[in-house]
Amino acid sequence: MLYCYKAGIFMKNILILFVALLLAIFSASCPLFDYYVTYSAGSSTAGTPPVDSNNYAYGSTVTVKDQGTLENPGFEFQGWRYSRRTYKPGDKLTISYDIEFVAAWNDGTDTDFIFDISGDEVIITGYNGGSYNSVTIPDTYRGKPVTRIENDAFFDKYIYGVTLNSSLKQIGSYSFYRCSIQQDLNIPDSVESIGVYAFYDNSIDVIKFGTGLTVINEGVFGKNSLKKVVLPDNIVSVKKGAFYDNNIVRITLGADVEIEDDNSFGKLGDLFKAYYEDNGRQAGNYGYGTDSWSLLED
Repeated sequence: MLYCYKAGIFMKNILILFVALLLAIFSASCPLFDYYVTYSAGSSTAGTPPVDSNNYAYGSTVTVKDQGTLENPGFEFQGWRYSRRTYKPGDKLTISYDIEFVAAWNDGTDTDFIFDISGDEVIITGYNGGSYNSVTIPDTYRGKPVTRIENDAFFDKYIYGVTLNSSLKQIGSYSFYRCSIQQDLNIPDSVESIGVYAFYDNSIDVIKFGTGLTVINEGVFGKNSLKKVVLPDNIVSVKKGAFYDNNIVRITLGADVEIEDDNSFGKLGDLFKAYYEDNGRQAGNYGYGTDSWSLLED
């Protein structure tokens, strides 16, 4: 019995050594943790993409390179496409596979957006890009300015944030409804109108308003995470439920703003509306204390 036991231990050790030897040979001929990053020209018409000569270990970080000398006359370089996302130069991502980046231009061949050209302007009518990323609305498409986002264009798409372009004039109703947006929202001065419920049911906690808007429409920013709202003097009307169900405790606005109903400024909107109107609709900074609103000193 003792002989059999010792023989079993011997065979087990031999097996372990054999497996270790095989792994060493395999690792030498085919490294387990060497990954490569390459850049492809895509629809570029001239030039060469950058070269990344590094070997990356699993879990290491890659910094996205610039466009090299690539050209596509008449079109703007958007970044590098990989796994249904567009990465900008300087972006970082974690290595888990070999990566091939493809140059993306706003020529219609490498875009997440569905466009409609109307005269000299372009309308975004839909989005086919990946989920859980941030979206940048392009300035131009085929050399023409992108001026409008159509109704429902991003309805119920899961995106973390959106950067609006400086040529945008109109944002349609329900366009970013329930998109899971968490990043700050900057509305350019060029935007003249935002349709009803456009940004309803997201997680936006900071909004910077431009000078082009005059009306905050019904339900536009309802069900977000806003605690502070700063409206420029060009806003003259805040419609029904514009900031519905937000816990807003600081409000800055101009004089004589029309507040349409008790839900216009969120959960404490009824108290704010009453206080603002009782005090002659004065411009200023307002804050909510223990149980009431007050006009704060500058």
